[in-house]
Parts: sequence; structure tokens; C-alpha cells
Amino acid sequence: MTLPTPLRRLLPAILLLLAAAGAIRLLAPDDHRPAIEPASAPAPMPAAAKRPSTPPPSTAEERAASEGDTAIAPETAESPLPQAPFSLEQIAAALSRLDIDDNGELQLNADAREILEAAFVRPERPLSVEQLSELRALIRAGLPGSAGQRAATVAERYYHYSNALRDVRGNFEYLGNLPDLEQGFSQLSQLRRDHLGKELAADLFDREEKLQRYTLESMRIQSARNLSAKEKRALQAALREKYFPEEAAAAPAAERP
Repeated sequence: MTLPTPLRRLLPAILLLLAAAGAIRLLAPDDHRPAIEPASAPAPMPAAAKRPSTPPPSTAEERAASEGDTAIAPETAESPLPQAPFSLEQIAAALSRLDIDDNGELQLNADAREILEAAFVRPERPLSVEQLSELRALIRAGLPGSAGQRAATVAERYYHYSNALRDVRGNFEYLGNLPDLEQGFSQLSQLRRDHLGKELAADLFDREEKLQRYTLESMRIQSARNLSAKEKRALQAALREKYFPEEAAAAPAAERP
């Protein structure tokens, strides 16, 4: 299946969305990232800052995607990769400051994923098995009880996931059409579940994967040559209602299916 020229212009942006496993956006400066300082920083790592959830694509963004406007494309692979290492103590301290609910259970949310990405995906070299073992001990020491054990287990699973991601990331660099992108997304989603488990993968990646599915399905609608503009608008509105029902309900009546 060959995409129209405007949609082909968006392929690099979608490719990054898939291939980076959510890590690319952490490579460029971001004021909302958890503050994990380099190992040489004198001050201890502060707690992760709250980050608002990503809103669903607006109707204007949908039109921009169909028209080939790349102004809203995600950051590119040229984003600088920080070289400064983080100490195990700093990583453990950040994970120890994650939210805990009333039952004493660790809350695995966007803050947790930001820290895990910064600790395991961003560094040029992965941690050794010995370093992982030391990190698990530091986490349990800083966060006693079931929450500490859970945090240590999550760190270990993310360690294995990040290593597997390094091994296969090159497979996603040359996807040139929509079926390949869809297959790449499916493989990446399965990789997460194989190494993190279904529950943890959902806790950390559910929102991102929903946006990725929405984007890929939108591309398929916009690339359909047998559909009129009116039919595409109707299908796009139905798709928005499928993935973002609350936002779709609040949309003007003219934009609803």
C-alpha cells in the first residue's frame, strides 16, 4: 500500500513514535522531566515533577496530519543524548519518592516511567547485572515494605526491557509504509508485554499506545483513496469517539459521527 505524498512526509515522525518506545521525547530538554541530576551534582535528586497527561489530538491536528503539516511532529532522532551517568543512589532515591496509595501500594504512573526511562534507556551503556542487584538493594532500603519490593521488581523488569529494546531498535529504522509501521507497533507493544508483563506495560504505556493506535488508524483512513472527504471526516470522528469518548462528547455536534 503506497501512501499519498502528504502522508509519506509524516512517516519519519510516526516512525520515531514507534521505534523509540517513548524514549526519544526524553532525549531532548524537557522542563517536566523528573529531576535526575548527573552523578557529579552536589544536591540529591529531588522527587519527580508531576507531568500533565498528553491530550488527544485535536480536530485541527487531525487536519494538519491529513494535509502533511509536520509542525506538530515529535522530536527527531537528532536529539542530543546526555552522556553524564546517574549514580545508583540517585536512581534509587527517585524511585523511592514515587507516590504510594492509601493501601501502601506503589503508584506506577507517568512519573515512574519518566524515571525508569532516564535510568535505563537514556544512558549510552546499560547497567551491569551487579549494578542492577545493588540498585534493587538500595531501592528496598529506601522504600521499606511491599512498595519497596514492588519498586525493585519494576526496576529489574525495566532493565531487561531496555536491554531487549536496544537489541531490536534497528529493526524499526527503515519502515517505509503503513503496514510496516503497524507491524512495528505491534512488535514493540508485544516486546513490552514480554518483558514487563501485561499489567506493568499497561500502567506505563497505555496512554502512549492509545495515541499511537489512533495515529495509525487515522493514517489508514486518510490514505484510503476510495473514500470521499465527507466519509473520511465521519470515520475520523468515529475513531475519535472510540479512543477519546469524553472529548468526542464535548465536541460540537457537527464534528460528531
